[in-house]
Amino acid sequence: KVFNNLYGTESGDKLLSEIAKRCALLKKNDPAVLSYGYMGADHFLLCWDGKDFDPDEAWKTISTLVQASFPEFTFSVKCGLRKADSSMEVSVACEQALLALRSIKGSYDVNYVWYDRKMLESRLKEIEITSTMKEALKRGDFVPYFQPQYNHLTGEIIGMEALARWIHPEKGLLSPAVFIPVFERTGFIFEMDKCIWEKACACLRRWMDAGLNPPPLSVNVSRKSLYHPCFIPSLNKVVQKYNIGADMLHLEITESAYMENKEQLLSIIARLHDLGYRVEMDDFGSGYSSLNMLKDIPIDILKIDMKFLSDLQTNVRAGSVMNNVVRMAKWL
Repeated sequence: KVFNNLYGTESGDKLLSEIAKRCALLKKNDPAVLSYGYMGADHFLLCWDGKDFDPDEAWKTISTLVQASFPEFTFSVKCGLRKADSSMEVSVACEQALLALRSIKGSYDVNYVWYDRKMLESRLKEIEITSTMKEALKRGDFVPYFQPQYNHLTGEIIGMEALARWIHPEKGLLSPAVFIPVFERTGFIFEMDKCIWEKACACLRRWMDAGLNPPPLSVNVSRKSLYHPCFIPSLNKVVQKYNIGADMLHLEITESAYMENKEQLLSIIARLHDLGYRVEMDDFGSGYSSLNMLKDIPIDILKIDMKFLSDLQTNVRAGSVMNNVVRMAKWL
């Protein structure tokens, strides 16, 4: 994709042809290479004799082959590996090797991976989720669960967070770890975020109408939702519909949003602040950009990652870091 953007699709096609020629040359010169082929997109297939097969050497050979096809550009080569024999359908072996390859997409420190059955199970679960998610939204399966935030000194509840849950009609309560990553990959996360904002604000309105005095409500804004062009209009629409002050809604973002586009994030947070919303940074301390993020991004509330606190009782260094993070947050 990057190559095509830089050099044009015509050059991209020539590159694929050049790689194919070099695969043919490899097969001619190395008797261990039994067959080769083009699978579409930027995927090639090489069939190696399994006897004395060394995946490290194979990866180095393939990387050298691809790099030599266009020396001016640096390529990152990934391989999905599948052991096969004459009893296996060729198409099945190819598909499973491709599944293995997809499992390391975006992993910069992994060059190749062997297929195992868990990859297929994971893929089937993902297909099941994507094929039912729209119907689940219509049915109202996505609901907010409220987690209280309280002052440890006084015991007073000072806030709450709306957590997304999927109540499946057949499987019951599904963990967010099962469906959130799939929704983020497909872009459906924005639809689910909007649903949770709507239901959480409706609940807030009911409590207020009942004469209660609920604390501010935090809602999650995924990275995909944050940069969606309809994010702020959709949020404002819900807040106006239920006549809730923007100060009653705290918007949680994660450090990963900072990594994607700092300038755009600054612009979005400035607009949110102008509208009266408060912005929380979730999972602080879990990423690599923490201090840079604090320096650059005018957030209102810092939520420290739970792992950061895990050994606070026994580790003096952890206590020192924690103490100074709190001081720094107060100064900021």
